[in-house]
Amino acid sequence: MCLGAGAKARNKAKLNAYKRADQERVSDAMGKISTTKAKNVSYEIAKDDAGIELSKVYASADVALSKQSDEIVQRDQARFIKYLSGSVGEKMAASGNQTGRRGASFTQAIELGQYLAAGSQDVNKFTKSAYASKLKVEDARNKAKNYQDKLFADRMNIDIFQRPPEKPVYENVAMAALTEGLGIASSIVGLFPG
Repeated sequence: MCLGAGAKARNKAKLNAYKRADQERVSDAMGKISTTKAKNVSYEIAKDDAGIELSKVYASADVALSKQSDEIVQRDQARFIKYLSGSVGEKMAASGNQTGRRGASFTQAIELGQYLAAGSQDVNKFTKSAYASKLKVEDARNKAKNYQDKLFADRMNIDIFQRPPEKPVYENVAMAALTEGLGIASSIVGLFPG
């Protein structure tokens, strides 16, 4: 057996253990990097999906309000035509008698009031629908924002990388060989009494 062989073997074992620990650390880091990239891709996809769903809510609300507005305009046009063509007050005024005139203007006022009241009711319904639609859209926006915040928080849970292993402290092989040599020499000298 060579002098210092034990120290040399222990140094080699320390170096191998260090290399193994460093390889495990690098392998773990690569896995965490891959997982982080996958989380980022999933985050971007989910964020885009949330935006698309929110835009559908906005579009749906706009379409519904536009449809309701068109219906109101069409009803108002029909009522206005009916008001102008079928007015009892106009017919009474056209007859020309004095009592008819006074009654005609009164009847015209009532008919105009009914026409305006119907329009006012439509506007009131439309205003309530617009307000409800605004609340629905705002609720959907808040839900989408909360969902995106949750996704972001999940993405920001970063895996901690392991610290590099401590570099091994090697034994001095020459010093170990000298110590072993001196030990052998002293045992040999001890064999020969003086």
